[in-house]
Amino acid sequence: MIASLPLPPTHPPAIIESSRSGVSEDAGLICSFLKKPVDGNSIFWGQRKTIQNEMEAIYKEFSYLGWDGHDAVPILRKSIDVAIKLVSLLPDGIARPELAPENDGGISLDWRSSEKNETFSISVDGKNIVFAGVFFDGTRIHGSAPVDGERCNELVETILIKHFS
Repeated sequence: MIASLPLPPTHPPAIIESSRSGVSEDAGLICSFLKKPVDGNSIFWGQRKTIQNEMEAIYKEFSYLGWDGHDAVPILRKSIDVAIKLVSLLPDGIARPELAPENDGGISLDWRSSEKNETFSISVDGKNIVFAGVFFDGTRIHGSAPVDGERCNELVETILIKHFS
């Protein structure tokens, strides 16, 4: 079998210089995103459901008066429902929060970064979220906001992306 070879060009090839790789900007962003390691500690593909299941377990375990050995209010169903909605609105790729029952019937979502010495906490009371954070540069922030069901509070989202993703 004889392979056919292309005929030599009758003129020298043009030299084209380009700083572009031939990949669109959007495709490049997708590639860089996919190259990031998938961390089991980030809210990502299926982690939301796991966190929501853990919230349900907290509700079952701490839904009686005095669960803390003192006079803690039972965890409120409304607090769990709002917290589950909040988790569904959190941005992808942020660190997974620690969950804790609160003695006023709420639940907290807490993020800590020991390497950067940063902490951010969101308390859910059944109506609103109350948040507070302390960051590496000495910045302290706190506030409250409703969970409207459409989008995570913009300030909370910005903090989580900047400090915990």
